[in-house]
Amino acid sequence: MPRRKGNTDGQMTVVEHLGELRRRLVISLLALALGGTICFIFAPDIIAFLVTFYEEATKGQRDALVFTGPLDAFATRLKIATYGGIILALPVWLWQLWRFITPGLSPTEKRYAVPFVSASIFLFACGGVVAFLTLQPALDFLLNIAGADLQPLLTADKYVSLVALMVIAFGL
Repeated sequence: MPRRKGNTDGQMTVVEHLGELRRRLVISLLALALGGTICFIFAPDIIAFLVTFYEEATKGQRDALVFTGPLDAFATRLKIATYGGIILALPVWLWQLWRFITPGLSPTEKRYAVPFVSASIFLFACGGVVAFLTLQPALDFLLNIAGADLQPLLTADKYVSLVALMVIAFGL
């Protein structure tokens, strides 16, 4: 831990800790804003990618998601930007968290934390991939469980929420 001004034993004061926390939070929020902006710009492409799973599940009978309110399309685009921004900013968040807590860890704790965090990130990413691999069969099941008397008409908002929920659930 670097030595701080005004403290002879090299320890940070509470105010210095809060300043460090604020700095790391600001960096994390800026990363989220940047990632969200990138995803907002590419939202039509991301939605087009997600719609392919819907098309496969409906066997080409439905090729578009709908929205029912005047703000729904914009809200869906914001939701895509938020989820995508979180995903893109996650490495920055984890790095900032790591840099904030490591000065307080002993060398032994650091040695155990690195493989644990690395394995956790890898396994979460693998779970996210499994979610996408099982998205089409899951949609097929969910859209056909009601029988032939009910026709599915998904809104983009509900569909994006389903995809996000699946990625988070499978990742965890």
